Amino acid sequence: MVPEGALAANLSQSVGIAMPDQQTEHVTTTEARAGSTPHMTRYVLGVGLLLVIAIFAVILFIAG
Repeated sequence: MVPEGALAANLSQSVGIAMPDQQTEHVTTTEARAGSTPHMTRYVLGVGLLLVIAIFAVILFIAG
């Protein structure tokens, strides 16, 4: 059997969970992602949504 403390210590290291006796490192959002975001996600999601609507409209027109 593995001692409970050893399992908890191993789990905290592999998952990144801070145990009560350890200090956590606080970084800013920009430091965590190592750069800036160009805000392209909104355009990709918008274009994808429009394509899905168009495809369903074509399917409805052909099947209906």
